[in-house]
Formats: sequence, structure tokens, C-alpha cells
Amino acid sequence: MSFMKKKPKGLLIQFFNTRNTIFPVEPLEIHEGLDNLEVEHQRLVYSKDVGYCQYRLLKQGHILYEDEFSLPLDQSIESILEDLLQKEAAPKVKKSDKTSFKTPIYREKRAFPFVSVVAIVLSTVSLLGSCTVYLSQQTHQKLADEVISLRKTVDNLSSNHSKTQKADVFSRFFLSAYYQSSNDENTFQERLRPYLDTNTRLSFIKQTDTLRNMLLYDISFHEHVVTVTYVITLQKDNTIRSYLVTFDINTQENEMYKVTSDVKQTLFSINK
Repeated sequence: MSFMKKKPKGLLIQFFNTRNTIFPVEPLEIHEGLDNLEVEHQRLVYSKDVGYCQYRLLKQGHILYEDEFSLPLDQSIESILEDLLQKEAAPKVKKSDKTSFKTPIYREKRAFPFVSVVAIVLSTVSLLGSCTVYLSQQTHQKLADEVISLRKTVDNLSSNHSKTQKADVFSRFFLSAYYQSSNDENTFQERLRPYLDTNTRLSFIKQTDTLRNMLLYDISFHEHVVTVTYVITLQKDNTIRSYLVTFDINTQENEMYKVTSDVKQTLFSINK
């Protein structure tokens, strides 16, 4: 997560004498070192822990400055970088002090090997704890997304169920009027006028059969158009036949229903 647009050439940072922090032993370019510092800062913030390290600025093999960090940091990485660049311009370490820092860092740690091992183990445990928290958050977010999706599905089903009931009630009234005995077309059209769209005129069929039963067979929604299909039973004298009848309904803005197509009627036989 590099934050530098231009990295100072030749400027290195080396971390040592660390406590509850994990840094590479070798000197790092300044931007890479501060990236590592920010990672440790975030880790300790998440684990609600503290850490410590010393550092030295190096340039062309010379030590320019030496100081320490307490973590979590109390200032931004950008302000730390600005401070370090100022210290590069005005180094505080004397040349005579340079030799005192040539001892490899691993030798400095040999004075307390057990403490170092314990610190590394504790840091690893803290890091694993942070990863566990992160994965738990990701799982929680995934479950939350699934709940939202399920809620939308339930809402859609509930809405369609309500629309189905309204369309079914309207269609039953319409079919009862449509199959009412008619010998005159004008009477037929006038009786169906409340159910029809203003631009719809149904084909006149002289009705002599008696409607005995109707069952909703299928219903489908297409934006503002609902297509319904019923199984009806018609009786003429002693003969009873079943038919599939299909027609379209338009849902108006005022939630009124109007038939917008002719009624298609075909013979029906179960499982055929």
C-alpha cells in the first residue's frame, strides 16, 4: 500500500530492538519500510495491542539518524515521512557514532532470545486473531447480503400473490358476464363494457351453453399486462365439456383491470 509518488533515492530505514512488532532485519527503502510500519500499526489497532521498535535512517552506508516508534502510531504515515525527510536534511548522528551501529541486528537480539521468541509468538497470535475477525466480518457481510436478497424475493412473491388475487377476482366476474346467455350482440357488448379497455371490442359469440365451473390454471405477469388462463366447464343440455380460455388484462395506473384481448377458447383434457 505505497503512499509515495516519488521515493527519495538512496534513503533507507532499518528497524531493530522490536517489541511485539514484526519487521524485516535488513534495511529497507524508505517507502517500503513505512509501508511495513503502517501494516504493523493497523495490526495492533485491530488486536488492541501495543508494540515498540527502534529505527535508523541510512544513506550510502552512513547512519543519518536514530530514534524509536511506539505503536499504534499517534501520527499519520505521511507526517512521519515528512519528519524523516527533514531529519535526512539535518542528520543528528555524529560520524563517530556510526561504528556503534554496525553490529548486526540478530546479535543484538541474542541478549534476550527467549523474549524475542515470545514476542514473535504473541505477534503471530494477534495477527491470526485479526485475520479471524476479518473473516468473521466478511462472513457476516455475506449473510447480510443473502438476507437482503431473500427479503426482496419474499417481497416480490408477496406482491405477485396480491396481484394474482386481484386479477383472479376480476377475471371471474368477467367470465361470468362473458358466458352469460346472449342472443344479441349489442346486449353482449354493453354487458361487457365495464370490463373492457376503451379500445377493445370482443368478437360476439352467441352463448347457449351454461357456465358451471371455473378454475385458475395459469397466470403470468409482463410489466403492465397480465395473461390469465382458466379451465371452465360448459354444459349444453346433458353434455358437459371442459375448455381452456385465455385472455390479457391490462393493469391501469389507478389499479383497475381491463381486458385488452379477445378470449381464446380451446377444448381441454387433463394430462393431454
